[in-house]
Amino acid sequence: KTIGLLDIFGFETFDNNRFEKMCINHANEKLQHKFIEDVFSSVQDEYNSEGLPLQDIKYQDNIDILTCIEGRLGLIDILNKECFRPKGSDFGFVNKIYLNAKKREDSHKSPLYTKRDFRDHEFGIQHFAGPVRYNASQFVMKNMDDLSPSVVECGCKSSNDLIYTGFNKMTKKKSSVKNVTVWAKFNTQMNTLMSDIKKTERRYVDSIRSTNVPSSVGDPSRNRPSKRTESKRTAQGEETCAL
Repeated sequence: KTIGLLDIFGFETFDNNRFEKMCINHANEKLQHKFIEDVFSSVQDEYNSEGLPLQDIKYQDNIDILTCIEGRLGLIDILNKECFRPKGSDFGFVNKIYLNAKKREDSHKSPLYTKRDFRDHEFGIQHFAGPVRYNASQFVMKNMDDLSPSVVECGCKSSNDLIYTGFNKMTKKKSSVKNVTVWAKFNTQMNTLMSDIKKTERRYVDSIRSTNVPSSVGDPSRNRPSKRTESKRTAQGEETCAL
């Protein structure tokens, strides 16, 4: 038997949130959903199965956020298609996610900001822990993660057998859209992690002490006050403890 420790990153928002931050907060949403299942849903199911009385506990779920990110015509799906569309762009990606949100019958449940009071290459999501505004610049490029054509060409002409073979295999390999994008790979890895977590006996340890971390990527000198937590995060922790 083994004991595994998973350190959950924690939700974050900076002055400039890019593709990497979107992936991190996506992972946090997945882990948060599992936490909600274990702490709230599973306990309610257990009480109901044993016929024990239990008052109706209202708690915040984040399934709408996960559906917005990884569901059919969600952010991952739309970004993947934009990556392989001729002249696909970051602006096109942002424009499509809002057009798609308006067409949905349950658009009122969408965690996307409905009122766009920001620039064309930005979009906002109401995450479980709070709102985050994302800068979609280079989303398409980073999701593709392609090597420069000149680098590939150079590798294919290399006199080193190992480099020559590797680059030529890479150029001949045929993969689907879902298998080649960075966010799709990341989502697959997260699903594998969640599958492994479900096989374990889980215990959660919550820390209410925050550390000195930069509040802005561009200005590391600006730090949050030590040993202080946001009121909403503290309230959510107290809500969990109350169960």
